[in-house]
Amino acid sequence: QRNGFADIGIEIERNRDDMTYLGHNFARLDIAPGVDVGMIHPVDGSARTLSLKLQNLVDNNPNRRASIMLAGHYHKSVGMKYKDVYAYLVPSFQHQTGFMADNNLQSDVAGMIFTVKVSDGKILSITTEYVDFTV
Repeated sequence: QRNGFADIGIEIERNRDDMTYLGHNFARLDIAPGVDVGMIHPVDGSARTLSLKLQNLVDNNPNRRASIMLAGHYHKSVGMKYKDVYAYLVPSFQHQTGFMADNNLQSDVAGMIFTVKVSDGKILSITTEYVDFTV
């Protein structure tokens, strides 16, 4: 996309009537009636206060707000419920790079499994399993 100036998301949307392309850094997935997951890949820098990143994502993205918001890019793991949104920074599969080392940034190398219980369009519970890949 960066080098060829082609956006595959646009082409996929053209060929599928069950998808709407929302842009390069955002996706929305309906997991149950009234419950959706928003996945965002911000482009700003990491913060020392991880919960502030989540609060800002919820507060500053009203058109992207979802029942559950997952944010990548920061290579960190934290979750909270804020303004009726379950918000998470999700880890990555990338170990610390030279850029990260130069900027004193650590990477959570892991995956997360979410189990969401829903009833009548409401989230009853979310449990997360953190799968650490550094060991």
